[in-house]
Amino acid sequence: MKKVLLAVCALLMATLAIAQNETVVINNATPGKLAQTLGAEMYTITNLKVTGSINSDDVATLRKMAGFMPENVPSDWAESGEIISDYGHDTPLGNCAVLDLSEAHLVKGGKAYYTDERSGDTYSIESDGKANKYMFDRCYKLVSLILPNELKRLPRQFVSRCPLLVNLQIGNNVSTIDASSIHDNPYLLSLTIPKGVTTMGREACESNSIEELTLPNSLNTIDYFTFAYNTNLKTIHFGTGLKDIAWGAFKGCSGLENLDLSTSNIENIQSYAFSECTSLSSVKFPSSLRQIYGNAFSQNSALQAVTFNDGLDGIGGSAFSNTGLTTVTLPNSLTYLGSSAFSSCKDLASISIGTGITEIPYNCFSGCNALTSVDLPEHVTSIGGSAYSYCDGLVSITLPSSIQAVGASAFANCSNLEEVVIPDNVTTLGERAFQYDKKLKHVQIGKGVATLETDLFNGCESLSSVELSEGLTAVKKFVFQYCSSLKTVTFPSTLTTLSNSTCFGWTPDSLYFLGTQPATGERTKDEPFYGLYTKTKVYVPESALDAYKQSPVFKKFFEEDNLLTFNATGINTVKDSRIVPVMWFDLTGRQLSAPQKGINIVKMSDGSTRKIMK
Repeated sequence: MKKVLLAVCALLMATLAIAQNETVVINNATPGKLAQTLGAEMYTITNLKVTGSINSDDVATLRKMAGFMPENVPSDWAESGEIISDYGHDTPLGNCAVLDLSEAHLVKGGKAYYTDERSGDTYSIESDGKANKYMFDRCYKLVSLILPNELKRLPRQFVSRCPLLVNLQIGNNVSTIDASSIHDNPYLLSLTIPKGVTTMGREACESNSIEELTLPNSLNTIDYFTFAYNTNLKTIHFGTGLKDIAWGAFKGCSGLENLDLSTSNIENIQSYAFSECTSLSSVKFPSSLRQIYGNAFSQNSALQAVTFNDGLDGIGGSAFSNTGLTTVTLPNSLTYLGSSAFSSCKDLASISIGTGITEIPYNCFSGCNALTSVDLPEHVTSIGGSAYSYCDGLVSITLPSSIQAVGASAFANCSNLEEVVIPDNVTTLGERAFQYDKKLKHVQIGKGVATLETDLFNGCESLSSVELSEGLTAVKKFVFQYCSSLKTVTFPSTLTTLSNSTCFGWTPDSLYFLGTQPATGERTKDEPFYGLYTKTKVYVPESALDAYKQSPVFKKFFEEDNLLTFNATGINTVKDSRIVPVMWFDLTGRQLSAPQKGINIVKMSDGSTRKIMK
């Protein structure tokens, strides 16, 4: 708002100048004579129209009149009315606020109108009818500028860093606006892009204060950051010629509230194109859209609603991360979804996955705290690493029979997740997949999982029930670290390998091993149960007791009288007389490796049989 008020003040200054002083019209018949024609008045004229021919000497005169300031002037410099030779000036600043060059003709000739303070490069008009760089750069008094109608191209740094410029009129013959041509004019509120413009370069109109923008149908190319950081920009009207919205083209346009692309022919929205448009609340995409690239709409906390068109092929990494989206429906045409595409969307509560997506990629929905459940469709085959990590609202997950792999940390740090059932078709559970899920109570792992990877349930302090299936062959280190509520686990007969520190930071009351051959360490000197030999009871099949007594992994339990046996009639206890479960069966009499949901028939250590509802 402050910027707008200052811009209005600048416009009022120009209006008052026009009202108080009639426009001075000069027909510059002889190029290079403008300063001579104006004489001493050149420093007092506020409104000037120049017709006829002007060369580089005349451009230098116009720059002085418009208050050109060299680059080494301090930012806090205040005009004193004196000559500021200390900053490169040997003449007073001019006062020309309004400059009309619409009927002027640029001609070659004269000395350089600008010398770069750093590089020493010089700039002058090199060809008749063609402008060159820096013609109206840093003109501190200029409020309104009308460019020559003859121009077909606006060069780099053409009208830039003019702190009071409010109005700029471009002739209808312009077809190209080069990189950085019109930039860093902090009060330039209005700009009409002529209908014949086809190309706008990198940062061509960056960091102005344009409020409304109409892109003509002729415009077919814009480049990196073309309109970036126009913080007052509220409305954009897209023409039909543009196919690609370039990298960062509208980045940082924090005043943009609604984006309607529905009548455009846009096919690709490149990375960061609308990133950091913090007021943007809704987006309508055209039917022509095919790709939305990485971070295209990231960091837009007000963005609550988008409707994806059928025909969209891909959404890139972090494309909508850190937005305010509440619902996402991905069309069936979508075949590519990038990593972190919707990460940290804290209000996202509903997700519908189209049939074209078979993998939930890395970090895709991480930090989506409003998400309470995950119910994936049958066509999804894998869940990438950290895909649903830090989803604090997540209570339950339902994995379809199509899922084969769950990546590392896929559901880690989901502080309210209570139950996990891994279906038999899953063959891979990545490291830390459920790490630090502090309210996780029950886990059932299907028979397809052969290895419990490192830190799988590390820090799951509420975990009290784990059901492992036949088919499990290896348990890596720290799998149950700090699972303080987990008092017992039954390992299936297929277990062959236990890693060093398997039980580090975990002290169960009892462990059951159903295999007739004891599992071995990954390495000869590995101690999977270091620190538990005096604290934990280990139960093994009676027929395999001798093998377990000789095992480097289990013999210390025997030495501490904590290696016990069980058979069909119960547990042979040496120093333990408690009645504990020995075997589990379903209602058909089929033996189970662990209790399952529903009614279980349980054979106890004293030979009795019980029915238990789980």
